[in-house]
Amino acid sequence: MKICVFGLWHLGSVTSACLASLGHQVIGIDDDVNIVKRLQSARAPVFEKGLDELIHEGLKEKKLIFTSDYSEIPKDIDFVWITIDTPVDEEDIADINYVISKTLQLLENIEPNKTIIISSQLPIGSIGQIEGLAQSQFTRKQFNFISSPENLRLGNAIKLFLEPDRVIIGTRDNFKSDILVKLFQSISTNLEWMSIESAEMIKHAINSFLANSVVFINELSTICEMVGADAKAVERGLKSDYRIGEDAYLSPGSAFSGGTLARDLNYLKQISQSYELEIPHINSVLKSNQIHKDWVKNKLTSLFTELNGLTVLLWGLTYKPETSSVRRSFSLELCDWLINQKVNIIAHDPRAENLPRHIENIVERSEDMVTPIPRVDILIIITPWKDYEKYSHDFLLKKNPKLKVLDQNGLLRKNNEIINSNYFSVGYQSNK
Repeated sequence: MKICVFGLWHLGSVTSACLASLGHQVIGIDDDVNIVKRLQSARAPVFEKGLDELIHEGLKEKKLIFTSDYSEIPKDIDFVWITIDTPVDEEDIADINYVISKTLQLLENIEPNKTIIISSQLPIGSIGQIEGLAQSQFTRKQFNFISSPENLRLGNAIKLFLEPDRVIIGTRDNFKSDILVKLFQSISTNLEWMSIESAEMIKHAINSFLANSVVFINELSTICEMVGADAKAVERGLKSDYRIGEDAYLSPGSAFSGGTLARDLNYLKQISQSYELEIPHINSVLKSNQIHKDWVKNKLTSLFTELNGLTVLLWGLTYKPETSSVRRSFSLELCDWLINQKVNIIAHDPRAENLPRHIENIVERSEDMVTPIPRVDILIIITPWKDYEKYSHDFLLKKNPKLKVLDQNGLLRKNNEIINSNYFSVGYQSNK
């Protein structure tokens, strides 16, 4: 099949490369010529394990091309797949008008009677809005719109695209053309068909449920710290209950960041306000998460009467492990706060790229995670990269006996061992 993928940041570059690997003929389009140039050289715009290699293979096999020129879109394409990255501001409010305007711009440049699959993260009702605008602006064109919410996660996106648990597909009037079924069956045999609005709502429901799980376990963990319970043991107990399960999003640690989960919570908040609905539980999730973001700051101010002049080593700058993206990273938020406190910052991250200039000019980057240990007052472990787990607390103390360690996610605790001296993690009472 011939497929045009529109929007080529993380979601679009993964979608393009994976579809090409399945044998489809893919043309990727993006208005950002720098992103297109990177992809034409088999370099993804954001690091994803195996993605550069998959893109290279698609280019080599001539199954994959990238361009910013709309005139290169074949007239006989079978599908258009909208994968535009939805911009989110500092308050986690998404700019959906950007996605809608770009989608209409593309529709203007393609032939009528095409099937448009939308995977960009948009609030429920957005596809209906796009349908209405398309009908009024392109009176001589007809399109079939499909909702298939993205199900990718930075660091594990290729596997999740090629081996999904299921694929959600929202259509109008039970639209299931043979070619549409064939496309999605090339990805998964487990297809969940429903209305467009139901498919849109599922994305909000999943992300809000995951956000709620993160907030729930972190609130429990703050109580554990006070009463001497071990939150990791509580986690084991929760996951051993068959009604919850071992894969539940219940691990004591950092607050969620990055904008993805918060974006869907805000979508639901805005929708409920438009219908004058009260949703106190969902609204409380963002508030609780924001409070938990202060865990590191609160520990620092409790450990040191004066932060000015301290030297801190940060392990991890990216939003999450196995990616180079620092967009909406908690580490960068913390850097801003530490800079305001006049703290000296050394940072290590194996992949972080494109740091904001004011941070790049102030924060010392270390290529090695251990070398700076003797000259710092405190180590703060933020992003749970696997490389950080191989060091024990005892090993670090031999390098610097006075070192204090803030380890939100408990990476240094091997098999939930007891660590008493100058070590702090979420849900664990230190210095017993």
